[in-house]
Amino acid sequence: MKNPRRVWLRCTEKLKRGRDECADLRELAAGLLPLDKQIQIEKNVFENYPMLVRDRVELSEEYLAVIDEVERLLEEECGENAHPLETAQAKARLLSERGILWRSEMQLNPGVLFD
Repeated sequence: MKNPRRVWLRCTEKLKRGRDECADLRELAAGLLPLDKQIQIEKNVFENYPMLVRDRVELSEEYLAVIDEVERLLEEECGENAHPLETAQAKARLLSERGILWRSEMQLNPGVLFD
């Protein structure tokens, strides 16, 4: 089963960019988290991370076509408690193996400390 928080955060990031290309994720998240928790997470994303830059490749058809498989492989490889740097490196490698050059939030936001 997918990590509900990760699913919801991914969906809210799409909404934040003004492009709801993941209605399926929003529907899935609605069934996984109570509405008050959804609202709390979405509010947290909008208020606390307004300036985080994310790779625009995440909006591409190529990325969207493979991301579910990549995230499944990430969970198998790294687990839920992996360090963000380890997860980002593994994600970049898995996407690269599929012909997609992806840069992590850590690479695109050098002034932000990710723990």
